[in-house]
Amino acid sequence: MAMEQCGADITFYSDLPKMRLRKFGLKDQATHSFFANCALSYALQKLNLMPSLSTDINYRYLCSLDRAVSKRLAPCDLLIGLSGLTLFTAKAAKAKYKAQFWLERGSVHILEQKKIMNEIANIPSSSLVPDWSIERELEGYDLADKIVVPSSHVAKTFYQNGINPKKVFVNSYGVNLDDFPVTQTPQSKRPTIIFVGGWTYQKGCDLLNQLIVKTPEIDLIHVGSPGDCPFPNTPMKLFPSVDQRKDILGDCRDSISWLGSAKDYLTEIESHFNPVKLNKGRIG
Repeated sequence: MAMEQCGADITFYSDLPKMRLRKFGLKDQATHSFFANCALSYALQKLNLMPSLSTDINYRYLCSLDRAVSKRLAPCDLLIGLSGLTLFTAKAAKAKYKAQFWLERGSVHILEQKKIMNEIANIPSSSLVPDWSIERELEGYDLADKIVVPSSHVAKTFYQNGINPKKVFVNSYGVNLDDFPVTQTPQSKRPTIIFVGGWTYQKGCDLLNQLIVKTPEIDLIHVGSPGDCPFPNTPMKLFPSVDQRKDILGDCRDSISWLGSAKDYLTEIESHFNPVKLNKGRIG
């Protein structure tokens, strides 16, 4: 980790089991797993057995994890936590250790996200931004000493919603080119779109559905899990999950990489597929 290389002592708190954390190169002595504390809520959330209660389950899950971490938080000078999740923990860090709190937000300002989602036609009510999420996000913005975002696009939505630009820090995401080496230009004559992520309205999949129906000459590959948005009634190749370090897609090279998120509003580099054309869809 870059911060360790600079001489900082890092402790990583997560809801994942330690065996999973090891796969990311994290050492056991530097991690605290809270998987046992919220295993039931985690299972209910992932299995999605009760869609009508999904937002309530998600809320209880976030709160239980946040409270558990806040009670076991070790002394620190700086707490870096995910927005919407690190609220009780941030208050504990400031009260106990006078620590700084840097809030990581990968998506646009929550009020901008709510506005975008509300404008999508025929979206299920369960897919809209819940009030409790808005409350937790806004309180987190107030608590934070810095709000860390991945792009100037995201930063702009915070400025527009009254956040002091001095409080926002743009830290762009990077790509490990060892995991995503440049490949040869696709030889297929049919244009192919690859989409990676949950098939949801938030990821702009309703727009992708419209495109595929109108242009049947385009092939579609989806890597990820089903979501709240229905799949198009056209043939498509499905990969539930892949190891990003292994090339398992074979000859399924895409000529277009789809980034149609309704909330992420970020710029990504995808060198694994070449040539690359990014489509930011609704919010481009």
